[in-house]
Amino acid sequence: WTHAILLYHWLANTEPLMSSRQLYQRKSEELFQGIRRVKKYSVAADVWKSPAHINFNSIIFAGKPSFPVWDTNALPLGRWLEQMHPIFKAELEAILNAP
Repeated sequence: WTHAILLYHWLANTEPLMSSRQLYQRKSEELFQGIRRVKKYSVAADVWKSPAHINFNSIIFAGKPSFPVWDTNALPLGRWLEQMHPIFKAELEAILNAP
């Protein structure tokens, strides 16, 4: 659930075509509403207000603050991930759109 929600949310926020953006956003929202009804994830229901809020620490460390710690530019891996964004996105879209 969580990975799919995060990936669809990411696609919705990076897609230039409005029709695809809306499709990805709708799928992300549908999955998000579904996960909020699952007992395992109920500990995070109060902090997960949208797909953008989903993170794994909310489940493991319920009730504790959870947010990114490092600036992307401070880590070589972060810079590399941002540079590779177009490749990752193309590969993910190919997987999601495969019959």
